[in-house]
Amino acid sequence: MRTGSLILLLLLPIVPCHALADDFAVAAGVFDVLHRARSAELRLEWESAERWIGLHPAVGGMVTTRGALWGGAGLALPLELGSTWLLEPSAMVGLYTRGHDRRLGALVEFRPGIELAYRFDAGSLGLVFSHYSNAGLTTGNPGAESLLLRWAWRL
Repeated sequence: MRTGSLILLLLLPIVPCHALADDFAVAAGVFDVLHRARSAELRLEWESAERWIGLHPAVGGMVTTRGALWGGAGLALPLELGSTWLLEPSAMVGLYTRGHDRRLGALVEFRPGIELAYRFDAGSLGLVFSHYSNAGLTTGNPGAESLLLRWAWRL
Protein backbone atom coordinates (compact mmCIF):
# COMPACT_ATOMS: atom_id res chain seq x y z
CA MET A 1 0.00 0.00 0.00
CA ARG A 2 2.85 2.40 0.77
CA THR A 3 4.14 2.05 -2.80
CA GLY A 4 0.72 2.82 -4.29
CA SER A 5 0.32 5.90 -2.11
CA LEU A 6 3.80 7.09 -3.01
CA ILE A 7 3.06 6.71 -6.73
CA LEU A 8 -0.09 8.82 -6.38
CA LEU A 9 1.76 11.54 -4.46
CA LEU A 10 4.52 11.67 -7.05
CA LEU A 11 2.03 11.96 -9.91
CA LEU A 12 -0.13 14.74 -8.42
CA PRO A 13 1.81 17.57 -10.10
CA ILE A 14 1.14 16.07 -13.58
CA VAL A 15 -1.78 17.66 -15.44
CA PRO A 16 -4.63 15.11 -15.57
CA CYS A 17 -6.86 14.50 -18.57
CA HIS A 18 -10.31 16.02 -18.94
CA ALA A 19 -13.19 13.59 -18.46
CA LEU A 20 -16.53 14.65 -19.87
CA ALA A 21 -18.79 12.21 -18.04
CA ASP A 22 -18.90 9.46 -15.45
CA ASP A 23 -17.40 6.12 -16.50
CA PHE A 24 -18.74 2.64 -15.87
CA ALA A 25 -16.34 -0.29 -16.33
CA VAL A 26 -16.29 -4.06 -16.49
CA ALA A 27 -13.01 -5.93 -16.07
CA ALA A 28 -12.16 -9.61 -16.27
CA GLY A 29 -8.93 -11.44 -15.64
CA VAL A 30 -6.88 -13.42 -13.13
CA PHE A 31 -6.92 -13.05 -9.33
CA ASP A 32 -3.74 -14.03 -7.44
CA VAL A 33 -1.92 -14.05 -10.78
CA LEU A 34 1.56 -14.39 -9.21
CA HIS A 35 0.72 -17.59 -7.30
CA ARG A 36 -0.29 -21.12 -8.26
CA ALA A 37 -3.82 -21.03 -6.78
CA ARG A 38 -5.26 -18.60 -9.35
CA SER A 39 -8.92 -17.91 -10.02
CA ALA A 40 -10.89 -15.81 -12.48
CA GLU A 41 -11.87 -12.31 -11.35
CA LEU A 42 -14.74 -10.11 -12.51
CA ARG A 43 -14.96 -6.42 -11.55
CA LEU A 44 -17.57 -3.71 -11.88
CA GLU A 45 -16.51 -0.09 -11.27
CA TRP A 46 -17.93 3.40 -11.49
CA GLU A 47 -15.71 6.49 -11.70
CA SER A 48 -17.16 9.97 -11.22
CA ALA A 49 -16.40 12.86 -13.57
CA GLU A 50 -16.14 15.08 -10.48
CA ARG A 51 -12.58 16.06 -9.56
CA TRP A 52 -10.65 17.09 -6.48
CA ILE A 53 -7.13 18.26 -7.40
CA GLY A 54 -7.33 16.01 -10.45
CA LEU A 55 -8.50 12.94 -8.52
CA HIS A 56 -11.77 11.19 -9.37
CA PRO A 57 -13.79 9.34 -6.72
CA ALA A 58 -14.47 5.72 -7.65
CA VAL A 59 -16.37 2.74 -6.25
CA GLY A 60 -16.16 -0.87 -7.28
CA GLY A 61 -16.44 -4.49 -6.45
CA MET A 62 -15.06 -7.85 -7.50
CA VAL A 63 -15.94 -11.50 -7.32
CA THR A 64 -13.76 -14.54 -8.07
CA THR A 65 -14.70 -18.00 -9.29
CA ARG A 66 -13.75 -19.31 -5.84
CA GLY A 67 -16.22 -17.05 -4.06
CA ALA A 68 -14.01 -14.19 -2.87
CA LEU A 69 -15.73 -10.80 -2.72
CA TRP A 70 -14.27 -7.30 -2.35
CA GLY A 71 -16.09 -3.98 -2.42
CA GLY A 72 -14.65 -0.55 -1.81
CA ALA A 73 -14.11 3.08 -2.72
CA GLY A 74 -11.17 5.33 -3.43
CA LEU A 75 -9.55 7.72 -5.87
CA ALA A 76 -8.18 7.50 -9.41
CA LEU A 77 -5.88 9.89 -11.27
CA PRO A 78 -6.35 9.62 -15.08
CA LEU A 79 -3.33 10.99 -16.96
CA GLU A 80 -3.19 11.60 -20.71
CA LEU A 81 -0.32 10.08 -22.65
CA GLY A 82 -0.82 11.79 -25.97
CA SER A 83 -4.25 11.95 -27.54
CA THR A 84 -5.23 8.26 -27.36
CA TRP A 85 -3.46 6.66 -24.39
CA LEU A 86 -4.32 6.94 -20.72
CA LEU A 87 -2.35 5.97 -17.61
CA GLU A 88 -4.47 5.73 -14.47
CA PRO A 89 -3.05 5.00 -11.02
CA SER A 90 -5.68 4.39 -8.35
CA ALA A 91 -5.99 3.54 -4.68
CA MET A 92 -9.06 2.07 -3.00
CA VAL A 93 -9.96 0.62 0.38
CA GLY A 94 -12.68 -1.93 0.96
CA LEU A 95 -13.94 -5.07 2.65
CA TYR A 96 -12.86 -8.57 1.60
CA THR A 97 -14.27 -12.00 2.23
CA ARG A 98 -12.30 -14.94 0.86
CA GLY A 99 -14.94 -17.55 0.08
CA HIS A 100 -12.64 -20.45 -0.92
CA ASP A 101 -9.95 -18.16 -2.35
CA ARG A 102 -6.72 -16.75 -0.92
CA ARG A 103 -6.68 -15.75 2.76
CA LEU A 104 -5.50 -12.11 2.84
CA GLY A 105 -5.31 -11.68 6.62
CA ALA A 106 -7.97 -9.04 7.32
CA LEU A 107 -11.48 -7.89 6.53
CA VAL A 108 -10.16 -4.46 5.45
CA GLU A 109 -8.04 -4.66 2.29
CA PHE A 110 -6.41 -1.89 0.25
CA ARG A 111 -6.22 -2.07 -3.53
CA PRO A 112 -3.65 0.14 -5.26
CA GLY A 113 -3.46 -0.36 -9.00
CA ILE A 114 -2.41 1.00 -12.37
CA GLU A 115 -4.09 0.88 -15.77
CA LEU A 116 -2.77 1.56 -19.25
CA ALA A 117 -5.67 2.14 -21.63
CA TYR A 118 -6.40 3.07 -25.21
CA ARG A 119 -9.09 5.75 -25.40
CA PHE A 120 -11.78 6.09 -28.01
CA ASP A 121 -14.84 8.36 -28.26
CA ALA A 122 -17.17 6.21 -26.16
CA GLY A 123 -14.68 5.03 -23.52
CA SER A 124 -11.48 3.02 -23.19
CA LEU A 125 -9.98 -0.47 -23.28
CA GLY A 126 -7.08 -1.14 -20.93
CA LEU A 127 -4.86 -3.54 -19.04
CA VAL A 128 -5.01 -3.27 -15.23
CA PHE A 129 -2.57 -4.56 -12.63
CA SER A 130 -3.57 -4.24 -8.97
CA HIS A 131 -2.53 -5.51 -5.56
CA TYR A 132 -4.79 -6.46 -2.63
CA SER A 133 -3.17 -5.91 0.77
CA ASN A 134 -4.18 -5.29 4.37
CA ALA A 135 -1.14 -2.96 4.62
CA GLY A 136 0.07 -4.64 7.79
CA LEU A 137 -3.16 -4.23 9.78
CA THR A 138 -2.62 -7.80 10.97
CA THR A 139 0.48 -9.97 11.38
CA GLY A 140 -0.48 -12.00 8.30
CA ASN A 141 -0.33 -9.93 5.09
CA PRO A 142 0.13 -12.28 2.12
CA GLY A 143 -1.45 -9.99 -0.51
CA ALA A 144 -2.70 -10.95 -3.94
CA GLU A 145 -2.25 -9.45 -7.39
CA SER A 146 -4.71 -9.20 -10.26
CA LEU A 147 -4.22 -8.74 -13.99
CA LEU A 148 -7.33 -7.78 -15.92
CA LEU A 149 -8.64 -6.49 -19.23
CA ARG A 150 -10.91 -3.48 -18.51
CA TRP A 151 -13.54 -1.94 -20.78
CA ALA A 152 -14.96 1.43 -19.67
CA TRP A 153 -17.60 3.55 -21.30
CA ARG A 154 -18.89 7.03 -20.61
CA LEU A 155 -22.38 7.39 -19.18
